[in-house]
Amino acid sequence: MTPSPLSTTIALRSITVYRYRLPLTHAVRWGDCKHRQREGLLVRVRSAEHEGWGDVAPLPGFSAASLDAVAEVCQRDVTSAPPRHVRVAQTEEALEIGWETSDLPPSLAFGIEGAAADLAARHLGMSLSHLFGSAPRTTVAINALVAATPDAIAQATSLRDTGYRTLKLKVGRADWAEEAAVVRTLHAALGADVSLRLDANRAWSVDDARAFAEAVQDVPVAYVEEPLADPAALPAFAAAAPVPVALDETARTLAPADLPAHAYAEAVVLKPSLTGLTTTLDWMRAASDTQTRTVLSSAYESGIGMRLLVALAAAAPSADAAGFGPYRRLDRDVLRPRLPLDGPTVRVAEAVPPSPSVQGSSLDVLAHTKC
Repeated sequence: MTPSPLSTTIALRSITVYRYRLPLTHAVRWGDCKHRQREGLLVRVRSAEHEGWGDVAPLPGFSAASLDAVAEVCQRDVTSAPPRHVRVAQTEEALEIGWETSDLPPSLAFGIEGAAADLAARHLGMSLSHLFGSAPRTTVAINALVAATPDAIAQATSLRDTGYRTLKLKVGRADWAEEAAVVRTLHAALGADVSLRLDANRAWSVDDARAFAEAVQDVPVAYVEEPLADPAALPAFAAAAPVPVALDETARTLAPADLPAHAYAEAVVLKPSLTGLTTTLDWMRAASDTQTRTVLSSAYESGIGMRLLVALAAAAPSADAAGFGPYRRLDRDVLRPRLPLDGPTVRVAEAVPPSPSVQGSSLDVLAHTKC
C-alpha cells in the first residue's frame, strides 16, 4: 500500500470553517440520547490554484470532545493562526502533513489533515486514493447491517439477492442463545457466498461470550467484534475461543505500534474520524506488517468525510468490505449530488470526485481567515 515518495509545499491563502446540521432519516441513539440530526464542521483550505475540504465530525457518546468544545479548539488553535504554508510528504513510512495536529481532538485532526491531503492531491494532480496507496483498488465493497431479530432472514436474503456479499449482525442485545440460533439460521439460508460479521459492542461477560462462541462454532463467521464488556480479558478469550475476534473500541485505546501485542485479533475496525487521518494510515501500515485484516468504517460523516473514507478503503492493505452504511441515514448531505454509496460496491472514482460541489444552504460560516 506504500506509495512512491513524493512531497509538495503549498502556500495557503485562506482557511474557512463552516458548521453544518443535517437531518437524519430517523432518530438514532448515540450514547445515552437519541439524535435527529448530524452536526459537524467543514474545513476549507485554499491556495492560489486549488482548495481542499475536510470534515470534523465528533460523534456524541463516542468522541471525548463535544462539537462545541471542538469548535472552540478550532477557533483558538487553527483559524486564529493558521500556517502560511503546508507541506505534505509521502514517505515509505508515513504520510507527513506539516500542520501540527497531535494536540488536537482526533475529529479535528481528521478534518484538518483531510483538508490538507485533499489540497495536496489536487496540487499533485492525483487522486486521494493514490496519495494514500500506490495501487489503490478501483472499487470498494460495502457491508450491509442486519439486526439479529426474527425478520433477519428476510432482510439478509433480500440483501444477498441485491449483491451484498458481506453482512454485519448486531448481537449482544438479546439472549445469547436466541441470537446464536439466528446466526445459525442465517448461515443455513445464505450459504457460503455471504460472509457474516458479528458485532457485540462489548455486551457480554466472558461466560456469555464463550457460550455464544461455542454455539456458533460450526458457522464460518468472519469474526466477532468486541465481544467482552471487559476488554482486558480479550487475549485470553481469543486464545481459547472457537471463533475469530476483531478490535474496534479497544483499538481506539491503543497506538498502532501496539498491534503486534494483539496478534490474536483477526481484524481491526478503523473509524478515521474518531482517530485522525495520519493515525489511521499508521494503523493500516501496522495491520499490513502483522497481516491483520483492516475494515474501514464510518461514523455518520457528511459526504466530505465519506470521500476521504472511500479513498482510505481503496488503499487499505486488505480488500475487506467497508462499513459505510451510516451514510444512508443522512436525509440530506452537504454535497450535491450525494455520493453513490447505496449499493454493495462503489466505484472509487465516482465516490471521490476531484471537485465536490458543496451546498452553501446547509452551512453556517464560523470563521474565515486569510493566511
